[in-house]
Amino acid sequence: MRLLAGGRDLPHIYHDPDRLCLYLPGTGQWDASKRLDLTIIPWTHLWLIYFEEWLVSDDWKGGGKHPGEDDPDEGNRALRRSLRRMR
Repeated sequence: MRLLAGGRDLPHIYHDPDRLCLYLPGTGQWDASKRLDLTIIPWTHLWLIYFEEWLVSDDWKGGGKHPGEDDPDEGNRALRRSLRRMR
């Protein structure tokens, strides 16, 4: 991913080590009782779509929030809409 980004800071990831930011911990969006094929895998697919768009536009359109940011529900609206469409 870093090579594709051409030196730009990667959007919407956790660092040390780099990990995709797929859900906001503590909100109940995911826990170990939830199926990966219905959560993490489609979320990763969606993240990759937004990443490819970001590579071209340099604008992260995937929304989302990181722990500690204001209004955790607001940033995940695009993710929820996309997941509803996948069902």
